[in-house]
Amino acid sequence: MKHLMKFMASIMVLLWLSGCMDTATRLWNGGPYISKKESLAYDQCFDEVSAQDPEMAKPDLTQAELLEFGYRVRPCMERKGY
Repeated sequence: MKHLMKFMASIMVLLWLSGCMDTATRLWNGGPYISKKESLAYDQCFDEVSAQDPEMAKPDLTQAELLEFGYRVRPCMERKGY
């Protein structure tokens, strides 16, 4: 019984640490938020892509459409320095 309790306690500690790892990684990589300038640049690129293809502006995109949208937004973001 004592070994079972130790095993359960160690599993709980591992689960707790794995839950914190995502937060720690995000903080290590600069935080979860983008700057206001980058957000504005993304909004402008989003508008550009939406103007070129109105289908990309619909709210419920499939996974393939989201990937295509990312491919279209990326060159614009790179032109703006992001």
